[in-house]
Amino acid sequence: MGTSKKVTKSRSKKGKSKKSKKPAPPKRPRNSYFIFAAEVRPQILKDNPDAKIGEISKLTGKKWKAVSEDKKKKYQALADKEKEEYEKKLKEYKKKYPQSTESSSSTSEEKKKRTRRKKDPNAPKAPQNAYMLYAAEVREAVMKENKGLKVGEISKIIGKMWKELPEKNKKKFQDTAKKAREEYKTKMEEYNKNKKSTTTSSTSESTSTTSSDSD
Repeated sequence: MGTSKKVTKSRSKKGKSKKSKKPAPPKRPRNSYFIFAAEVRPQILKDNPDAKIGEISKLTGKKWKAVSEDKKKKYQALADKEKEEYEKKLKEYKKKYPQSTESSSSTSEEKKKRTRRKKDPNAPKAPQNAYMLYAAEVREAVMKENKGLKVGEISKIIGKMWKELPEKNKKKFQDTAKKAREEYKTKMEEYNKNKKSTTTSSTSESTSTTSSDSD
């Protein structure tokens, strides 16, 4: 009897592994400025090794402003080509996987909201990760360089900038984030200890009150 159960389980596991996972949708295309930035950033980093991320972004923005309209057309043409290719890939993707990514993402957000617990206002604030620290530093400069863009588009630009950032430049943010995590861990341990002692004392108080009432 036990052997037959094991065989059934192993078969069901094999069956699950055969199912292919739905691949991620095609990557969104870059705009003309971002194509230009990706081209000039390595040289700017080389010429300004000690410059901060925000300064690099400002230098990139200045270079873009100095580019002639004729030359900008070259980058616009590349952006249009990327957009065209993206739309083709997206069309194929939607045909192959009819369920839209938007509906699946909204469903997951709803699930998160349901499972999300009420936060204690006295609990230590969760630390920012390396990317969030980087985004906070460069966002203002990126917004100045890309006036009129929506918040989501600005976030995409920052995300691409982070991906292309050399590891040595990322280290500063990673070290800061690591330090913040360690501090948060210490604060959380203290918070949980205090919370536990408060709960224990309130329980003992309610018990003593109940016993005195019964007397």
